[in-house]
Amino acid sequence: MVASPGWGREITTIQDLRGAPIGVGGFGGPANIFLNWTLVQHGVALSDVTITNIGTLATAVAAVERRTVAAAVLNNVEYLMLRKQGIDPLILVDTRGRENLKRSVGAETFPTSVLIATGPWLRQNADTARRLARAIRRSLEWMHRQSPASVVDRFPPQYRGDHDIDIAVVSTFLPMFSDTGKMPAEGAEAVRRVAAISAPRLRTSGFDLRKTYTNEFVGEN
Repeated sequence: MVASPGWGREITTIQDLRGAPIGVGGFGGPANIFLNWTLVQHGVALSDVTITNIGTLATAVAAVERRTVAAAVLNNVEYLMLRKQGIDPLILVDTRGRENLKRSVGAETFPTSVLIATGPWLRQNADTARRLARAIRRSLEWMHRQSPASVVDRFPPQYRGDHDIDIAVVSTFLPMFSDTGKMPAEGAEAVRRVAAISAPRLRTSGFDLRKTYTNEFVGEN
């Protein structure tokens, strides 16, 4: 989360955001959920701010550059795009790296990209699920043996952006990627804890987190 340089008043802390518009990539999406968690953790009520949809990539960068929002939740690509344009926004919350992540959400792992399926589908397509899970695991294992530049070189053309930014992003996040493909209990609990701010049902005593994920299809090799 960054503050927009030159906005109407100085923003240096999360508490300074009371009464201000904050940009996210989409209502109800990951950025919105993370924002809700962050505000509450810093004693700011969700009703104290105005959440604005600023889209992603170029539109998100423009929202910060043009100061249409006081702050924004950006992904690392968007942040580096700003930096490349000569804009150096103040970082209010940084989740890049395991130490920063633990400081923000209380855990060093926070699964954000997962394979999802329904119970009936899994029971009817167990072999397909196993093949998909193992393919992801082997891809992760391969990535951990490569340099960031080697990983970027394998990006499909449609997913490539600025080459320098792509390498910088992979360099930051590659150490954070799982090398087993398995869902760690700590990570699942961290996701539940953060998402519960936006979905109170996740805080109920009847919610069994252990029934929401499985590692049985990943395999060992």
